Amino acid sequence: WRARVGDAEKGRRAAHALLEGDMDPIVDSLREAGIGRPSIEIDPPEASLDLPPLRALWHFWNARRGPDGAPPAATTIDAVELRAALGNLIWLETTADGLDYLYRLYGTNITTHAGTDWTGWTMGSMTLKTGGGFGVYYRALQTACALSRKPVASQHNSPPLLRATTWRRLTVPFVDEAGGCTQFLVATVPVAFRRQSAEGDAEF
Repeated sequence: WRARVGDAEKGRRAAHALLEGDMDPIVDSLREAGIGRPSIEIDPPEASLDLPPLRALWHFWNARRGPDGAPPAATTIDAVELRAALGNLIWLETTADGLDYLYRLYGTNITTHAGTDWTGWTMGSMTLKTGGGFGVYYRALQTACALSRKPVASQHNSPPLLRATTWRRLTVPFVDEAGGCTQFLVATVPVAFRRQSAEGDAEF
């Protein structure tokens, strides 16, 4: 329990720092995993979303916003209308205690390149399984999205064990009946890869 509270607090602090223009907590956490500085943009313009899954998700989300610009209701999430991006989608929801995020869906295209289907896992349990400093980074992205109530675009590099070296993401928030941002869709696309040797192993 203490570990979960501590991880949640680290993510919140990193998210608040990010929204104030300070990426140091995120950069420091990724450095532990040997990963360089990511790029993150709050409320990116549509023109910057040149990958089809990211743009499809942005259009889906934007078309369902409230008249005051509020995020759409979670009840508007429709897999059929998101079929153009479905294999590249992650669906997350805040756990009941508010300390973690649960992967309700982990898209098949992402699983192919990430090597694991994390559907049904929490972000905390995934971090314990994989190690490294990605836990603070991922939590910060989700929490910044919830606090800002706006989309968050990001790009980061992968650990050496993955063939996909670079990922681009768009995270968008959805609200529950009380108006809190408790569910999220994340379009995730690998955009660069390590070369494969004749034996099929990645060359670094």
